[in-house]
Amino acid sequence: MKLKSLLTLSLMVFSVMLFAQNRTLTGTVKFGDAPIKGAKVAVQGTKKVAYTDAEGKFSIELGPKENNVIIAGEGVVSQYVKLGKKQVELDVTLQFSDMDKAIAKGLIDQHVATTAKATMRADEVTGYKSLKSIIESKSPGVNYDDGYVYFRGSRCNLYIVDGVRMDNLSSVDLDPNMIDKVEVIKDGTASIYGGGSENGVVIITSKK
Repeated sequence: MKLKSLLTLSLMVFSVMLFAQNRTLTGTVKFGDAPIKGAKVAVQGTKKVAYTDAEGKFSIELGPKENNVIIAGEGVVSQYVKLGKKQVELDVTLQFSDMDKAIAKGLIDQHVATTAKATMRADEVTGYKSLKSIIESKSPGVNYDDGYVYFRGSRCNLYIVDGVRMDNLSSVDLDPNMIDKVEVIKDGTASIYGGGSENGVVIITSKK
């Protein structure tokens, strides 16, 4: 009888210890400031899957040795993330491989997608060789040509470099390693910057 009780107690202690090692990972999946809904968050090597809600939020249970997740979806570039052993929060910014497909599948609203604000900070800029490659890499449908940025074919006519308003970037010759932040702000979101911002604004801040 004592042996049976001891085994039962041992099993209970083992179960508690095992459960204590599990953790719940929560976070958000976005494009710029815009949430991506319906993105798939999968635990690598398992059948565990969660999907982001309308606010881009998700929650998924992880086992003791489950530290790798993959975020994917229609029209977006899949992202693999290796988590810390005790990490319980994860915020991911995805890029689109096909924005039209992502919009058609409902991952992002068309208006939200075109007004989203995409930002690159110093640690993300590292490795890029030109301002053109930095600007084009962060926002789908954005092109840089001869000093001008085009948002899905519409030319941006307002640029702010270290607080100075400019009509274009033709006279700007910044070493990517000296850039602290690049902000690409599209359509309606840019209206707070006044005249010339109808088609968006590009804001560049250099390191001081």
